[in-house]
Amino acid sequence: MSTYDELEIGLHRLDEGTYQIELRYTRADSAGETTPQRGQAQFDCPALLELLEDPQAYGEMLAEQLFKDAAIRLEYLRVKTAVEARNKLLRLRLLVGRSAEELHALRWELLHDPETKSALATSERVIFSRFMTSQDLRDIELRSRASLHALVAVAAPSDLTEYGMADVDCDGEVARARANLAGIHVDVLGQSEPLTLDRLVAAVRTNVDVLYLVCHGNLPKTKEPQLYLQRPDGSTDVVAGARLAERLKELPQPPRLMVLASCHSAGTGKASAAPNSLAFRAALAPRLADAGVPAIVAMQGRISMNTVEKAMPLFFSELLKDGQIDRAMAVARGAVRDERDCWVPALFLRLRGGRLWYEGFGEGEKDFEKWDAILASIKERRVTPILGSGCVEHLYGDSRSTARRLATEAKFALSPQQRDDLPQVSQYYRVKQDVKTLRSTLKKLHRQAIRERHPTAVAELKEDAGLSKHVEAAVESLWRDEKYAEPHRVLASLPCRMYITTNQDDLLSLALKRADKDPQELVCKFRDKTAVAEPESPTIKRPLVFHMLGQFKDDDSLVLTQDDYFDFLIGVSREKHIPMKVDAATVQSSVLFLGFDINDWSFRVLFRRLKSLGGQDLLADNTHLMVQIEPDEQGNIAPEQARRYLSEYFTDQRLSKMSIFWGTARDFLRELHRRLQGVTLPSDEDSGNDY
Repeated sequence: MSTYDELEIGLHRLDEGTYQIELRYTRADSAGETTPQRGQAQFDCPALLELLEDPQAYGEMLAEQLFKDAAIRLEYLRVKTAVEARNKLLRLRLLVGRSAEELHALRWELLHDPETKSALATSERVIFSRFMTSQDLRDIELRSRASLHALVAVAAPSDLTEYGMADVDCDGEVARARANLAGIHVDVLGQSEPLTLDRLVAAVRTNVDVLYLVCHGNLPKTKEPQLYLQRPDGSTDVVAGARLAERLKELPQPPRLMVLASCHSAGTGKASAAPNSLAFRAALAPRLADAGVPAIVAMQGRISMNTVEKAMPLFFSELLKDGQIDRAMAVARGAVRDERDCWVPALFLRLRGGRLWYEGFGEGEKDFEKWDAILASIKERRVTPILGSGCVEHLYGDSRSTARRLATEAKFALSPQQRDDLPQVSQYYRVKQDVKTLRSTLKKLHRQAIRERHPTAVAELKEDAGLSKHVEAAVESLWRDEKYAEPHRVLASLPCRMYITTNQDDLLSLALKRADKDPQELVCKFRDKTAVAEPESPTIKRPLVFHMLGQFKDDDSLVLTQDDYFDFLIGVSREKHIPMKVDAATVQSSVLFLGFDINDWSFRVLFRRLKSLGGQDLLADNTHLMVQIEPDEQGNIAPEQARRYLSEYFTDQRLSKMSIFWGTARDFLRELHRRLQGVTLPSDEDSGNDY
């Protein structure tokens, strides 16, 4: 069960100098929120400025001004008492609204408890962050800790003295960054060639998790932050922060964490002290969050090397333990609590759960225990991958994001919790419109998602070009990158004679053709009254791709709504819509469920059918795999209990050989691809059982 209760303090401008405060409290063991408490506050910036050299006094005065409203102070103390009485920890989020961005200039990391006068941001019992909102609708794909990739980018222009700034020690900054990032794979940009904006964006496009950016910056009177990057000749290129944010927003996925480790305060070095002017990095962070970056660590002003060397390596080492970034920052800031610049590292976060990545493989262990069994099944040609929507998330998002987009189109009027359920929302839209409009709208939403995630790849396509053309253009751009373990390309390299997919695109067949194979395609037409024709015996060179839930190029085969799923179950039970060879493959081989959530309609339908087939003794002879994203605090009241439930579910279904790989389909297939390097895989000429 989660140990964190949550308190969000929202600040919004009412008029010049006056702000509305809104406190929202959520208990860890409750899915609901209490009624928010509202009040007002005024901040005396000149008085705070006089206390810049006295962190204790500054923090106490900031608390007095924030909690001056009696109702707000009483609510905070009530929440604090409730949390302590239940022996919980508190996640304290400061939400500075867009109307009040000037408040980011205050040193909130020095905030004290109004009653005990103790610092809040250095306590591990109260984890503090500046919470950000974003207009970016993309889901944040959690990654396994084992596959994290960091990029250290250093801009050291040759003419900085002309801008009144000191030269950047590129080699020194890289060495310090590597020390800070110990335990994470690191690439470096800026040492051997100038750090231009185009080079930076191109490097981030290769799926960077942590971008550690070292550069000078400035905040002119326009209050638009500027970065001092480089031109191709090494001279200074002043890049607007909004331009960098826009380029990151265009990427399929922005970095999960950006560290703005600027080597010098903006301008005169006093920007962070001025009450009417935002520090360069504090001004840039909201723009990056709005572009979709989930977490930003920004140095708000001058910071001593002593503080950096103490805090940052500890921050990353703690972060690697559980991916809980706000907890890691609390530990790091606590280690430098006695330093006068302990407030300088600020965490800007748009993740309510505060988690950037998860521990990864296996069932409670650091590594997945069933690799030998899975690899043996592959070598013996007795493995059948079954693909779910998680295998195409990198192209047009997962089913939840599609459901929310469709809910907006449909003006969905049912429960907000149902907006993530694609069959439910599709059912609603079909009733409000008709089935043809539903099908065309879903295709349009997929095209739009691809254009947002892969703008460069589809730049030459018109917006109304077919979905198949968009899919092919996007995936071809990914396949050109040899380092990118695109799921379908990895699957196509396996010696499989049978693939089952619940996705309605042609990606798998495209990947197989690219791997010099000649796939047979067969679609389950559950609405037909006649039985399906049996395909020719599949081989490694000529495998069968069975579209269980339909294909976009055959509208009448699509399973989209709740009614479609029920009709599918009825149809396949009455007529022989699924070839015997497909059923035989699922019983006689190791089944890999890739890209499913246990609550997906598609998984539930397929799993129940698998359980209904004959030959259960054969089913029990093989190791089967479910690739499942680990439950987190955002989607589950009690993540640990949810994880235990998922592990017990398959045992209860008498399928003790079903193992769970905690991660994404890409995590699993990337690791599988790595383990198969140098392994000779069987061909059609090798002996093996037939279906």
